[in-house]
Amino acid sequence: MNLSIILEILRQQVSIDELLVIGGSAKRLMWRQIMSEIFDAIIIFPSILEEAGSMVATATGGVDEGLFKDLSVIDFYLFIDFIYTSKQEAVIEYKPCQKKPY
Repeated sequence: MNLSIILEILRQQVSIDELLVIGGSAKRLMWRQIMSEIFDAIIIFPSILEEAGSMVATATGGVDEGLFKDLSVIDFYLFIDFIYTSKQEAVIEYKPCQKKPY
């Protein structure tokens, strides 16, 4: 729920309809759907969940050192396994639990 507050603050500046999620919580099917509904966004889960942060760090270093033109090099290694869309009836049910951003 706290991440939804941060997301709402970001949405005041830029349109965000999709989120790519990595890490431990992305492993559980139940959490995937819950995130989609709390964030009211399309949630994309790559095939590489644990190593994705290292991959981005490596690609960023490669761009910095001139080995890669830009971060699009990640597209060659990042494959999408799951995409979840929010169920609007569940989004509405979660709204009262969420605090409003300042």
